[in-house]
Amino acid sequence: MRQRLVKLTDVLQLTRFATAFAAVGNVWLVILWTRATPDELTSLPINAPMRTAPLALLLLGGAVAAIGLYAFTLGLNDIVDRRRDRALGADRPIPTGRIGLDLATIIVAGSVFAAVLGASFFGTAAVRLTVLVAAAALAFNVVGKFVPGAGPLLLGLIFAGHMVIPNIQLHFVWPVVVVMTHALAVEWAAWVVGRRSPSMSRRAVAAITLGWLFWTCVILAIGSYNTSGMATWPDWPNRVSALLIAALAVAFVIYMTHKVRKTGPGPRAAEKLRRYGAIWLVLYGVVWVLTEGYWMAAGILAGLGAVGLIVMTIAREAYHLAHQPLGYRR
Repeated sequence: MRQRLVKLTDVLQLTRFATAFAAVGNVWLVILWTRATPDELTSLPINAPMRTAPLALLLLGGAVAAIGLYAFTLGLNDIVDRRRDRALGADRPIPTGRIGLDLATIIVAGSVFAAVLGASFFGTAAVRLTVLVAAAALAFNVVGKFVPGAGPLLLGLIFAGHMVIPNIQLHFVWPVVVVMTHALAVEWAAWVVGRRSPSMSRRAVAAITLGWLFWTCVILAIGSYNTSGMATWPDWPNRVSALLIAALAVAFVIYMTHKVRKTGPGPRAAEKLRRYGAIWLVLYGVVWVLTEGYWMAAGILAGLGAVGLIVMTIAREAYHLAHQPLGYRR
């Protein structure tokens, strides 16, 4: 029994399954928003799955696609980084030998197939976008994450791309901009706090900033085109939404500053940044739908966040139980 628990926790650690609820929340936000907003729904073709399929089936497909892409991106990260992790003595499943390279490769390949299968619930265009996002994830792991001026930006674009898989004709793209910005900022901060090499230079900061401005304009332009053929920019969310999103972002900065100071800079602090950053993504989604009065959507996303937090806690404790003897842990 204990051996099975050990192997299961190793697989979950490889795929970061415990924090995959953030990716699911992003995709579910688009699904729930589209189904609840008449203008979004009527702009789609009559036979579009988003209009005709049961909501439960769409949520299932979205979850499979999101988890598949998430596991593919982070599992591939461990495969590419296995020598670096071994040199740094990190307690990852591949460098420690708890998961062999063959099994890790099978899991990663299976994850991308699962992502494509989940995307097929939404049509051919969704499958094409999923393949494109998977290619971007491959580029991030092979090249991007080693370049300070490209890695955080590319990761932000990956989060933005996977989010709109259910509806590439989305009008209300401000949540996509927020998710891209949050993911970019978290990875940027994790790079600095984790003391990764090479360090974040001024040139890298300038490249990230200019890239963020460019892609923000591109996303807003796409939303405008989807709405009215470029006649107008997408509407800004109501003031309550804007204020709450900004307040959440500020709260995240304050909270993580306290956490990082308590932990101290290093890989552990960077991992905490990414873990709590995942929780905040779901909170953003709850705010978007709650302020528009979409109570069922808010309840679903809040429930997902609660379940995700529980799973994240249980997975962490299960890992310690499987790999460490009982005793005092700080």
